[in-house]
Amino acid sequence: MSLVNKIKSAIGSDEEAGVRTYECRDCGATHDSAKTPERASCPECLSNDVTEMSS
Repeated sequence: MSLVNKIKSAIGSDEEAGVRTYECRDCGATHDSAKTPERASCPECLSNDVTEMSS
């Protein structure tokens, strides 16, 4: 079992943990984060210009 799966099983589902999917407006990369939309940033280019993607 991967570390990510171990963590997910320990804390519950993504929805319970508040994990959201974001898309960077600068480079187009997508990533998951538990940060609020105001605090989220792109791990690829470090831009703060990210938008939450709808499920």
